[in-house]
Amino acid sequence: MKNMRYGMKSKTRRRLAVALLAGMASFLCVVIMMTGCTPAKNPPQPQGSVNSSIQIGANEYAKEIVIVPQGTQALVSMTDDTHWNTFYSGKWNCFKGVFLNGRTVTLSPFVMSQYEVTQELYAAVLSGDAESNNRPSTFAENPPVGENQGKRPVETVTWYDAVYFCNALTQVAMSKTDCVYTIRNIVRDPATRHITSADVKMNMKKKGYRLPTEAEWEFAARGGDPKAAAWNNAFAGQASADGKKIHDDAENLVDTNLALAGWYYYNSNSDKTTRKTHETGLKLPNTLGLYDMSGNVWEWCWDKWGDISSDETVTDPGGTASGRNRVSRGGAWSYYACSCVVSYRDFVDPSCNYHYLGFRVCRSLR
Repeated sequence: MKNMRYGMKSKTRRRLAVALLAGMASFLCVVIMMTGCTPAKNPPQPQGSVNSSIQIGANEYAKEIVIVPQGTQALVSMTDDTHWNTFYSGKWNCFKGVFLNGRTVTLSPFVMSQYEVTQELYAAVLSGDAESNNRPSTFAENPPVGENQGKRPVETVTWYDAVYFCNALTQVAMSKTDCVYTIRNIVRDPATRHITSADVKMNMKKKGYRLPTEAEWEFAARGGDPKAAAWNNAFAGQASADGKKIHDDAENLVDTNLALAGWYYYNSNSDKTTRKTHETGLKLPNTLGLYDMSGNVWEWCWDKWGDISSDETVTDPGGTASGRNRVSRGGAWSYYACSCVVSYRDFVDPSCNYHYLGFRVCRSLR
């Protein structure tokens, strides 16, 4: 009888233990299911914040700045585009920029590098590419006193070189499937290895690195907020100095405020030698934290050059469908103040390369 009673108690204990474990398991299942059904949602990173960085291995080359936050859109619909009259007294309409009165532009989420592409980044990405010249810059030595040679902007690159680099950077930092550009029929100069011709198509739905569109570039350079006072500044983060006006016939204007934001004709020889490019990021950034959007080197954009309609509604515009020349923006170390105005438009043949022309990368947030 003892053994039976003991056996019955033992079975009872086992049943209770099994029931308890089953109950605990049910409770855990409910918790897990509830947690899985209501995941925590991270709010989009705000405009001007750091999204990530451009990094190869352990080396970080630049921060990526949020220009249009993920899950949002930027809508720019101007009712007044006469801001340029406050700092310009000439007659060129290329100072108006792309955000014209009557034109509505919508931009999708994207981030942009805080710096122009540097010589060290360009070299690191293309170091294993035997077909490319990974050190194309004219200013490849003798940096200004106290400055880092590798952090000077890469220049003397064609537009085709720039889009080719974007794909190469994407493959190094992400994967080949993330590449934005499809590039075919590449033709290189046999002496310099610059790409002088190619068939290029863009897929902005991909998340890889790319050139900014002209609208993206100007939106970022002007601070990303059409309602803010900085939007109407002549230069990136800086108004023109002392009420002076830039004019076609007075291009020798010395602007002390531009000297705060960028390198141009009148300060690029700061070491009292010759005019030249300078290390990126030494001047003041604009309100979004972007450096050298005015001056240092011109920056290639994706768009084909053409007139812009003041009576249209567009989303992520990419320039005209026809034509050959590509847009460049921002001015450079060898140019006067007027060319460094953030709303000033210019263009270059995509097969050309100059020692005052470089680029900056961005990428879509998907």
